[in-house]
Amino acid sequence: QSRAERPSQLTKRRLIATMVKLSLALCALATISMATAGPVVQVTDKTFQEQVVKPAGKKDVIILFYDMKRAVFAPLFEGVAKNFPSSSVVFAQYDCHKHDPPAPFADIHHDKVHYPAIYFYKQGAKPEHYQGPRMQVSLIEWIKNHPHIKHAEL
Repeated sequence: QSRAERPSQLTKRRLIATMVKLSLALCALATISMATAGPVVQVTDKTFQEQVVKPAGKKDVIILFYDMKRAVFAPLFEGVAKNFPSSSVVFAQYDCHKHDPPAPFADIHHDKVHYPAIYFYKQGAKPEHYQGPRMQVSLIEWIKNHPHIKHAEL
């Protein structure tokens, strides 16, 4: 190799490195926007009070608890939430694989059979566990027909 070829190889390496960094940055940005966008709020043990308990004083909360094996249910839950776009219902999801469920839901953590677990939560009331089929249409009907869940789409 001559000395004239070396700078072009160095330039190609820099260009590739820059492209890789840019690709990683775009992937990170897409992941952040996916986590924050949409009708369902992703809740953690650190954000549970702010995103579930406080809103539950004024709004109804439907919360999905899931684990790694049942994470495939999360998009179905998001589809349910999209049916209530101007609703007073807060839709939240909580990854129990990463975080232990907080009170008043701590008891479901030890019974993995119940994942995905869906609850209706109103502050001051005992959480109500949804027992119906894990199908979008069934969950939408349950929310529409529930006597204590207030929403605009009827």
